[in-house]
Amino acid sequence: MKKINFLGGQTIFLSVFFVFIFSIVNAQSQSKFDRNFRNLLENKSVLKNGKINDIKAVSPFALQKISSKTSGVVLYSCIIYTDDAQALKNKGIQVQSVLPKFVTALVTIDDLLILQDMPEVKYVKSPSFRDINNDIAVAQSGASLLHAGILNNTVYKGKGVLVGVLDTGIYYKHPDFIDPTDPTKSRILKIWDQTLTPVGSEVSPSGFSYGVEYTQSQINSELSGTTTGFVREEDTDGHGTHVSGSAAGNGNALQSKKYSGMAPEANYIFVKGGNGTFSETNIINGLTYFNQVATALKMPIVVNMSLGGQYSAHDGTGAEESAVDNFSTSGPGRVVVIAAGNDNGTNIHQQTVINPGQTGNISFNVPADTSAKDLFGFLLYSGVANKFTATIIPPTGNTVTTTSDTSSSQNVMNNGFTYYADNYVDSNNNNRYLDMFIQRATKDANGNPITSSVNSAGTWTLSILNNGTSTITTDGWIYYTNTAIATPTISNGDSNLLIGSPGDAKTAITVASYTGKVTWFSNNTGTGTSGAYTYQATDKKIDGLSTFSSNGPLRDGTQKPDLAATGEAQISCLARGSIDPSDVNNVDGTFYRIDQGTSMASPVVAGAAALLFQSKPTATYLDIKNALNSNTQLDAFSTGAVPNYGWGNGKLDVFQALSSLLGNKVPRKTYINETIPYAFSTDASTLYSTQRIAESYTPDISGYLGGVYFHPSTTFNNITSFTIEVRDNSSGKPGNLIASKSLDPTSVAKFNWNYYDLSDLKVKITSGKDYFIVLYAGGNSPSWAIRRQATNTSNRSVLSSDNGVSWTNASVGYRIRSEVYQDKSVLSTIDYSKNDVSVYPNPAKDFVNIKLPKTQNSIVRLFDMTGKLVKEFKADSDNIQLSVSSLPKGVYLLKLEGSNRVIVKKIIKE
Repeated sequence: MKKINFLGGQTIFLSVFFVFIFSIVNAQSQSKFDRNFRNLLENKSVLKNGKINDIKAVSPFALQKISSKTSGVVLYSCIIYTDDAQALKNKGIQVQSVLPKFVTALVTIDDLLILQDMPEVKYVKSPSFRDINNDIAVAQSGASLLHAGILNNTVYKGKGVLVGVLDTGIYYKHPDFIDPTDPTKSRILKIWDQTLTPVGSEVSPSGFSYGVEYTQSQINSELSGTTTGFVREEDTDGHGTHVSGSAAGNGNALQSKKYSGMAPEANYIFVKGGNGTFSETNIINGLTYFNQVATALKMPIVVNMSLGGQYSAHDGTGAEESAVDNFSTSGPGRVVVIAAGNDNGTNIHQQTVINPGQTGNISFNVPADTSAKDLFGFLLYSGVANKFTATIIPPTGNTVTTTSDTSSSQNVMNNGFTYYADNYVDSNNNNRYLDMFIQRATKDANGNPITSSVNSAGTWTLSILNNGTSTITTDGWIYYTNTAIATPTISNGDSNLLIGSPGDAKTAITVASYTGKVTWFSNNTGTGTSGAYTYQATDKKIDGLSTFSSNGPLRDGTQKPDLAATGEAQISCLARGSIDPSDVNNVDGTFYRIDQGTSMASPVVAGAAALLFQSKPTATYLDIKNALNSNTQLDAFSTGAVPNYGWGNGKLDVFQALSSLLGNKVPRKTYINETIPYAFSTDASTLYSTQRIAESYTPDISGYLGGVYFHPSTTFNNITSFTIEVRDNSSGKPGNLIASKSLDPTSVAKFNWNYYDLSDLKVKITSGKDYFIVLYAGGNSPSWAIRRQATNTSNRSVLSSDNGVSWTNASVGYRIRSEVYQDKSVLSTIDYSKNDVSVYPNPAKDFVNIKLPKTQNSIVRLFDMTGKLVKEFKADSDNIQLSVSSLPKGVYLLKLEGSNRVIVKKIIKE
């Protein structure tokens, strides 16, 4: 995610309007409009005279201005709260999306006057804006096994599923987005570029009055050369192209297909919503469009939105969140995946508990500046509607007080700055809020132009007086800062409750990022940048949660994020021209690049959801969400107890999730002997030639070997063959050969985690029985290096210098990992029948006793009624006592899984 840049954008025309009214505006004059639209109306005469430059901003969010193709009239995008969309249409209002409580629309200045007099209209607001937020990810998530057809002898690659992406654009000519069997056929079925105005024969999508829609046929004409330049959509930023590749790129740009995404046979629907920032209305309209297209095509769709912002109630009740929920619940085959955000560590949040009649203070440390136009914006929500009074206390000079249900617009610090505030109740959640914005003054109290050079440095204090009779809790966030100056901070601020909009939507799958890797090797030899690179931040821990990944929960206590996926040093598709050819993030100079963020983690989960939809197209959003959240990978060293507010429910495992969705979970485990998480600073490499290295594992599940990871270093020269062997254990050293696979050395990525699928070897693994993975290179004086840790944990790393005749313990621990998936034929030795299972007492207060037949490897799970997994364990005894004392009162579902049968019993907790 890029740093906040609300005024960015190159195609949408953005302008903002401001009037200096140095007074308190009461609730009655607030009318039905937010600050931006009030200002627009108050400056109607100025605008009609064409003097737009004479009007300044009253908010960091620009009004989204769109030119009508037919009339040239300026239209403003807005959200209108109403229960009667038809009444608006009857008045000639250009309604775009219709939702249960509001619509999005395009309006003229005169339309605002019409809306003001319509009793059907409750409130009109301008849209706020959101910012943007595979190689190894496919393996780490278990998708490689699904691609290989391990489950049900079916290849799961997303066939028959739509992946909708709303982002900065897509480089539609990238090979990864083209049918591998026909270079003139795009996998993109439609593109809606919301930033373009139609020209010539171009048209907007049906039902919308702006932007340009391109069809697959039109894109195919560009690919075949039949037309040139007709499709004007571009991704100048590159973010959308990278995200799209992670979700569903097919890796077609390279013969090895090494950088294939999660769902490489899915089709795309793409909405370009901006060039780095996205208005609320574009996002809402994009969701409407996705739903319309998927319905017309009769296909399931997963939508990815790697974007978000802090201007939000952080409780899932806003317009965007409502649109997400409406999309998700509109029918089966719909789900939205959203990035959690990259604001951890910014400490832009503060929670304050204020007793009746008492005052709570939030102090802002503002750096020195004498010229920047804007300072910062801060949004505060109380948990109730009770009245409070807000007073801003600048470092010097006068204060300004904003009482309940009023707005303020007044100069402070001797006409140095203008303070804007709105103190009202949010009708979406019945919570009182204060929206505060501070800007350098350009007019004095009499409206005369001035040039302010007042220094902003010092402590600015926001004082909240609780006017009610009960204690209130407020949460506030700095939602905007000016990138031209040092960032203002909150004294004693923290990084809690930072899942902003739209990731706080309750039905959304909200995705955190973990550090799957931090290294990569650029083969961009033509620019002088070829070599090994790593993220240098010392606090990054491989296999740990990304330091930037935003924390939950939501303001109302709802668990967020949902789960985590790898999101660092992610290699995916490169949009032509989006970065300099010599950029170190340019992996191969042409097709792929590195990026990081929850933006990169989110499409990994979106691609996973596409695989689940392929297996069950009629799945609901809750089916998909529960399958993913209840079947994560966990490790005590990284994730800790889950769910939690960093990791959510743990690390993505789509293999387990898909098998569970089909009714019989097949466990998958990655065996790691290294100490995790680990910092790159503790990592090093050891150089080898013809030596063989090996790593032993003791599995705790029986099944088959899925694949092997290893992490070469930067040296990988003079190698004509590279071999992976699987051997049994002979007195603690590699013994008999079980299977082997020879790799193409050119497919090995230097200075990077590599994964190789070995599922085709059908190597049976037995729980408790050691096996070895052996690696060695062939060639004339080969030279290669492996990444390693300083400690050889339990002497599991061994070395041979005589072609495997003898082995000795290595002095280091190799970074080699092994993946095993369970043979579902050994899931249970006894099937359940309803008469076999008794649960008592029921209802229960402290404990539930579960009487089962003696079984082996059968699974018992307890879910709450939202589908959240509460407890999970193996049923390996006749009698199991389950503690429920810590659980809230309510109804729970006990699920008992055998090899061919699933029994569900209801439990009532008193």
